[in-house]
Amino acid sequence: MQVTSLDAHRAALRLEIRLQGKAGHSAYPEAGASAIHAAADLITRLEKTIAALPPCPDAELGGVTLNIGKIEGGDQVNRIADLAVLHVAGARDALYSGAMDRLAGQIGGTASHGRLHPMVEPFDRRVIEVGDGHRLHVEQSGNPEGVPVIVLHGGPGGGCSPYMRRFFDPAHYRAVLFDQRGCGRSQPHAAVLANTTQHLIADIEVIRRSLGIERAILFGGSWGATLALAYAQAHPEPVEALVLRGVFLGRRAELDWFYGGGVARFFPDRWAEFQAPIPEAERGDMIAAYHRRLFSGDRGQETRFALPWLVWENALAGLEINGPGHAPPDYARTFARLENHYFAHDCFLADGQLLRDRHRIEHIPAVIVQGRYDMVCPPATAWELAQGWNRADLRLVPASGHALSEPRIAAELVRVMDGFRDVARRA
Repeated sequence: MQVTSLDAHRAALRLEIRLQGKAGHSAYPEAGASAIHAAADLITRLEKTIAALPPCPDAELGGVTLNIGKIEGGDQVNRIADLAVLHVAGARDALYSGAMDRLAGQIGGTASHGRLHPMVEPFDRRVIEVGDGHRLHVEQSGNPEGVPVIVLHGGPGGGCSPYMRRFFDPAHYRAVLFDQRGCGRSQPHAAVLANTTQHLIADIEVIRRSLGIERAILFGGSWGATLALAYAQAHPEPVEALVLRGVFLGRRAELDWFYGGGVARFFPDRWAEFQAPIPEAERGDMIAAYHRRLFSGDRGQETRFALPWLVWENALAGLEINGPGHAPPDYARTFARLENHYFAHDCFLADGQLLRDRHRIEHIPAVIVQGRYDMVCPPATAWELAQGWNRADLRLVPASGHALSEPRIAAELVRVMDGFRDVARRA
């Protein structure tokens, strides 16, 4: 048996399995060895293996799937086939996407699934060319005629997941999710060339125009909140409202808090683990030290240093600290490289730019949902953003950290979106 990988992307795996038998005449089956019979046996074993896997603890994310989409073998009915080829598609896409969000610090703790809307499948999936060789994965779910919501994921480098669809009533909202340049299902993977905040702002505008959206609510958390603010300040006209979570403004002081030892006062053990791979002489600038290794050109080294970078952030994302001990290597490398690329360049924003230019969006209603004990993006930043913004509603959520699926954070975000819905229905 020979297994040839045709395509392996994230959790979707496509295989070509070639089973070699021995040709012979059907009148003398003992003289041959049927590759087709071997293929049938293999299919049975694969199905038993999948069935024996432990169930996913999250009913929403689901388990592994297996599909034998195409079988080739034999050339005559009276001949024993000496070759059979199975074309197999296996996936744990939803589960991987959920794991991706956890690793990115977007989903952590105990998800409050009971407070979310039912899971729905997208009614549209497409790839949009945005220039510079970048191709973005875009999906739409909910009501095709509903109120558009453009969802901006975190990181930078995180990607979207099916979980994010559940914050929006599918009867009312048209939810648009997309993976930003270089991450998720967008291509080229882990690419940092032509990948800046200004490029991402332009991408949102391309997506909006491509989908025929005149006005939309922007829904973003962490880096997604940064990008939502940056886009709205560049293009305020099409922004109906802003829903922001775990506010990050891309300032040097915020990066210093997380990578310069500020939050380390609360997590000295985690900080020591983050520093450990870096020589002591380089620890004065952890972003630069990791940058040299994440962009060394040695893929093995890049992957090795990606994991501690990712684990450091994820360990602090939820109120209950449950940092991962491992991550899929391709995901870890992509996330770490993209995030580090942005942070090494101060998020491609002038320091304080988003506060300086807030006047451009003060006519837009905004709801800011902020965990009281957010260690990644402390509440002082959200407080500063909201002060003097008359149309901003800051909601400090008790007993909550940074992650999207913190129970109280998730519930509050659903409450916000349902509130917009109810106001629209009464109008």
